[in-house]
Amino acid sequence: MPIPFGFRRRVLAAVTAAILALSGASQAQEPAKVLLHVAFDQRPIGPYDATALHDDWGVEPSVSSGVPQGRLEVVDDPLKAGHHVLRVRYEAVAIGGDSAMNFRAPVEHGHASVWFQYRVMFAPDFDWVKGGKLPGLGGGDFPTGCIKTGHFDGFTTRLMWRLEGRASSYLYYPGKTDACGDDIPLGVSFERNRWYTITQQVVLNDPGQANGVLVQYIDGKLLKRLDHQVWRNGDTVGIDGAKIETFFGGGTMDWAPQTAQYAFYDEFLITTQSPLAAQ
Repeated sequence: MPIPFGFRRRVLAAVTAAILALSGASQAQEPAKVLLHVAFDQRPIGPYDATALHDDWGVEPSVSSGVPQGRLEVVDDPLKAGHHVLRVRYEAVAIGGDSAMNFRAPVEHGHASVWFQYRVMFAPDFDWVKGGKLPGLGGGDFPTGCIKTGHFDGFTTRLMWRLEGRASSYLYYPGKTDACGDDIPLGVSFERNRWYTITQQVVLNDPGQANGVLVQYIDGKLLKRLDHQVWRNGDTVGIDGAKIETFFGGGTMDWAPQTAQYAFYDEFLITTQSPLAAQ
């Protein structure tokens, strides 16, 4: 059954209150505000359909979302029976945005600093191949796909797994140095069959200044802080949402798995205050 809007609003209010209380925010600070919270315990076991996508994320399912092909499914957490999570199927012998899950989740515009957090677990037999994409924040044109510098304004701050599960930040922004996105190793590797909590903060730069920030955590551990970033050129570009995107690739078929692969996702959260203090 669809989750009533009123119920979702009460959930967002409760999460906001918890973050505000545990982060020690005062009236002198910007009040904590939850811009998006998607979990799956209220969803029945079975296909994650167009109604669920619309109710949870406020978007319609595109072909690349994975919903029409049945690639998204609510299942029991393999490590915690009775807890529902989202399972994503990565198609065999396929790469790119139409092969697993790929859509944009919009949020309220106008915040100079935003946090994004979610949980991910790779199946016990997950084949890393050469690597693939994981979700991250974005804004403006949400640049991806080897778009040339100078042909866009905005940014994306996705992650990747690489060979043998090595984790990296994968960034598009004005002035990127690599045509197909700047890859920044995080110095850790993902393991199969265990949950990870991915957390990042983006602080916008002032137009014309290199004073933007990216802070990247895994399991609450600070792995990378990038200062002096230029996320935008124009003042109309904001932190507009997240790229809820995961697939194998790379642009050539040697990145493709030979059999279908699976990963699990849970507890997507976009907020204006750090969620780490609430854990």
